[in-house]
Amino acid sequence: MKGKYDFGIFSKYIQWWVDVNKDGSIFPGIGTYDNDMIRAQFSEGNVGMLSAATWDIGVFNDQFPAKIDWGVADFPTWDGRILGGAAYETGNGYSINKNSKHLEEAKKVWQFLISDEMFVELAKKGLGLYTNIAAQDKSIQPTNRKGVTGFLLTPPATDYPREPRNDFSVLNPPLKVGNQEINKSAAVFDVMNQAFLNGKDIDKQMNELSEALNKIVDANVKAGKVDLNKYLDPKFTPLKK
Repeated sequence: MKGKYDFGIFSKYIQWWVDVNKDGSIFPGIGTYDNDMIRAQFSEGNVGMLSAATWDIGVFNDQFPAKIDWGVADFPTWDGRILGGAAYETGNGYSINKNSKHLEEAKKVWQFLISDEMFVELAKKGLGLYTNIAAQDKSIQPTNRKGVTGFLLTPPATDYPREPRNDFSVLNPPLKVGNQEINKSAAVFDVMNQAFLNGKDIDKQMNELSEALNKIVDANVKAGKVDLNKYLDPKFTPLKK
């Protein structure tokens, strides 16, 4: 983690999506589907592969019981080598409003939501959410739940460094990449979607996205909103063997 964004590595992935979309390998109309619609089609056997997370154990066993025999596999790589490890995290999806009148009570709820107690119970019931290795090690996963063993966290699973929470309002008017304003964290995905849809100048758009995010970080540091030293880890190597 060196404190700089570089989205250039995503260019070849976006180009791959453009290519498989052109050759008809993607399920028709998938661009208009939400996650549940896609998972329902997979359970019916109409979608051959999709990316999934540990909580999908509950989805494909209970919410949309799969009518097909399915399993879990690592993402394919360009040269067949697997570097780095599967990403896991605990509690990143929860936050507390600083203006809450019940900060201490909210803190207790937050502590429970990321506790071993909760993750152990989820794991015992085969509901996934193995984002806590300590809890996973304390659990006995039910063997009758499809996908349980495939989703277990195994070395070299990695808890990746966090990125700073930027205040995008520090730059006004907001920066733009193509037609997309970079005014929120989700704008990263908007730009990638834009690059996929127009299918051209992908490298250029990814480079401009990197420049925009780096300018926003610099502005946040200058405004005292982000302490970059909390995020820097020069020794971290995500793609180690």
